[in-house]
Amino acid sequence: MTSTSSQTAFAFAPPAGIGALPQLPGMGVDASWCRCHAVVRQCQSTVSRVTADTDDTVQECRSVLVRAGLLDWQGAAAECFRAELAGIDALLGALEMSSREMLRMSLIQGAR
Repeated sequence: MTSTSSQTAFAFAPPAGIGALPQLPGMGVDASWCRCHAVVRQCQSTVSRVTADTDDTVQECRSVLVRAGLLDWQGAAAECFRAELAGIDALLGALEMSSREMLRMSLIQGAR
């Protein structure tokens, strides 16, 4: 480890045959060597398409849940059934949020 007056820099030895290792962002080095950004840009249209398909599927499932909830049914079994429907709706909400977060991350990374 090498110390300077304003920051600490770490010296890493690259494995044999690899060549010099790039330093990480925030350590005063360009991170353009990372192929992740290029891969994200290439996959962004796929992520957008899958996200849109997921949103469509979630909406179709919610439509089915609404219709199922309208069944004229009374009693303990009906209450259990409606609780299951609410649980499924919560799972759909989590899937929807996850899908939107994935899209958001791909858009942010693709813009870099």
